[in-house]
Amino acid sequence: MKVKTIYLINTIILGSFLRFIIIPIEDYPDIKNHYWLIMELDNWIGSIARFFRLDKLFTGTCSYSEPSSLINNYITGGGFFRCTSFPISINYIAAFLILLSLIILFFLIFNKLIYQLKDNQRIILKKTLFLLLLLPSTNYFLLMLHADNLYNFLILPFIMFSFYFSFQEIYIKFIPISLIPFFLVFNSRREDNQFYIVLLLLASYLVTYFLHNRKFIIKLFKNLSQQFILFLSFKFQTYKKIFIFLTLSLIIIIIYLLNLRLQILTGLGADSLASAPITGNIQKIAEGYSNEENFLYFETIDKYPLYIRLFGLLQGLILTTTWGVKPSIFTTFLFISSIIIGFLRCYSFDEVVPLFIKLFFLILLLSTVIIISIFPFFSYAKYWLFFLPFLSLFMSFTPRLSMISMGLIYLELVFKSPWLN
Repeated sequence: MKVKTIYLINTIILGSFLRFIIIPIEDYPDIKNHYWLIMELDNWIGSIARFFRLDKLFTGTCSYSEPSSLINNYITGGGFFRCTSFPISINYIAAFLILLSLIILFFLIFNKLIYQLKDNQRIILKKTLFLLLLLPSTNYFLLMLHADNLYNFLILPFIMFSFYFSFQEIYIKFIPISLIPFFLVFNSRREDNQFYIVLLLLASYLVTYFLHNRKFIIKLFKNLSQQFILFLSFKFQTYKKIFIFLTLSLIIIIIYLLNLRLQILTGLGADSLASAPITGNIQKIAEGYSNEENFLYFETIDKYPLYIRLFGLLQGLILTTTWGVKPSIFTTFLFISSIIIGFLRCYSFDEVVPLFIKLFFLILLLSTVIIISIFPFFSYAKYWLFFLPFLSLFMSFTPRLSMISMGLIYLELVFKSPWLN
């Protein structure tokens, strides 16, 4: 699959246009709930919010028709939108085009940098970039007119640049520059929970840097590579000892955390942590979930098993809107199949993708599973958008299956558009 620059531009425009006509602004009510607070901010974010006044678009003209049962909800991929009039204005179009221009600008800059890499490296990253643009969730979140976008526009470039510099074996030099925009955003919106995800991302990156050249890590990945080659050959009866050891260790850690979850939340909900600048928001969340009197939150701790939460997260990274519109169960499993096969192929080849990227993903994945095991609150896909470039990287190893699954997903979404209902 050859990817030309014009394909990237057309992909951005097409995906953005489909997102614009498929998903009305009212699908994300959190924008409306927070927009009033954002307009009161005495900084550049508040100034932008007061200038565009997007809150006027929430007129209640759009509704969501749900399936008749939970089973139908997953089989058909949620319901569909129904609007008496499409919520649109000059300000909405202007804000949309500004965000779209920022997306095009970043991807064109990154695409130009890719040409400095070797041929095989350039091919992998161009495919990754192309598939990242095609992912429905990329456009859904980046073109969401919400303050969360401040972090989204920094997190995704950070991961893509980490890919680029990993191929060039440059790991630390770009970190100080990357910290500047993160600090500016944090200083503008200190109450945002996504700041903790940024801390996790940076900490995982540093841990990856200190581990990726260690001999035991290199040996570990060689064994994992051999194990994944066996899986791709359908030899599921043969297992490496290290693979069994790691799998059992992970299961034991997760079970242990699940059993101690309430005690951990109670400890993090202590009043002494409420006044700390970094732990204040975490204390509020932990206190809400560990308080038995707060039944609405407390019951959610054990309401859904961990595997359901992780499946929901993965489906959200494909696309799950706030109102619950998502791909059907068929296209979801087709998409997941392309990711799993691509993951196995990526990790089975020693020299194609740098070990740094592979280790970085596994550390992030392990951290995510641990956090979701403790905090049900963080099960929403919006907190884990840094996985999107990794999913796109894996899909670059299964381009045909990935393109088919994404084409079917977009076709399903078009039929759920308010323009057709």
